Amino acid sequence: MRDLRPTPPQPVFYGQIHFGTFRDPFRTVNLIEADICGHRWAPRWWRNLRLKEWQRFAIVSDELYCGCVVFDAKYLAASFFCVYDRATGQMIEHKRTTMQRGAVHVPEQLYRGDGHFRQPGYHLQLRNRLQQGTHYLTADIRGTHDLPPVRAAFTIIEDLTRIQPLIVVLPVNDYRRPMYTHKAVCPVEGVLQVGDRVWALSADRCRALVDVQKTYYPREAFWRWASFAGQDQDGVPVAINLTHNMIVDDERWNECCAWVDGALSRFGAARFEFDPHDTQQPWRMFTTDGRADLVFTPECERAECLDLAGLVRSDFRQPFGAYTGYFVDDAGQRHEIHGAPGVAEHHLLKA
Repeated sequence: MRDLRPTPPQPVFYGQIHFGTFRDPFRTVNLIEADICGHRWAPRWWRNLRLKEWQRFAIVSDELYCGCVVFDAKYLAASFFCVYDRATGQMIEHKRTTMQRGAVHVPEQLYRGDGHFRQPGYHLQLRNRLQQGTHYLTADIRGTHDLPPVRAAFTIIEDLTRIQPLIVVLPVNDYRRPMYTHKAVCPVEGVLQVGDRVWALSADRCRALVDVQKTYYPREAFWRWASFAGQDQDGVPVAINLTHNMIVDDERWNECCAWVDGALSRFGAARFEFDPHDTQQPWRMFTTDGRADLVFTPECERAECLDLAGLVRSDFRQPFGAYTGYFVDDAGQRHEIHGAPGVAEHHLLKA
């Protein structure tokens, strides 16, 4: 594995940003202190307005895909909770957007931080206790005339003695705007109920992707994302995260990686080949160093276009499906993938 830097207490010191890929989670994430304007002073309220934040969980098994997010764009907040039943091909999605500041709170810290998204009939609660190796997610969502109610209680087990998370602070453009993300693939246990259907999740069969991001995005941004969790040809638990976004020097700075039984391997830049207007055709994604080459076959898709008076625009596709292909870890071991469940995403954002 490429060398991981020792983690400083926080990513920003006196306005200066520490870029890199780090070994341990940050005790304090203070991107709000970054000097994003150089010699030009920017008030704290303006920096906070430009800082986009989310915490997302994607729970994957052979039977289902469950995804949820709490997203704070500062102009507005958004959340969704979707469940795709792979056995029946049925997908349900509850979603909300709001401009009420009290309705959303993305956790400030992972070691000990709480968050929520609250709207009438839609409650998500997040609790991060990374010092104890766990994250907690609860959902209580009222049914509508065309959507069943949802209740969920998950415990995501991020045991840092067994799992090496991906922890990066990357330069978005001119080395003044940082992108921070913490990602890990972890066992998950709990209960999910959708209408009358109940799934009992066990840590030996289900995996959760923890995705935390705090970034000073430019006014217009894009990203393409691929992720799965499954097993290789030998039954070893594996997972992958590939992203192509607006970072120019992404051969050096990226968040492309794989996990093999909790061990992290890092890749070169990722590239995607797909038709954004054809929801049925497979996607291809590969890394420029030749260490990953995958084909993603969509089974079901969620998509949305949002335009808030031109102030905020969001256009994305997020299909669920199965991955086939291979990747090579940092030790040189080739891992064959056959039908691993996962998700892909193409997102254009103006905020």
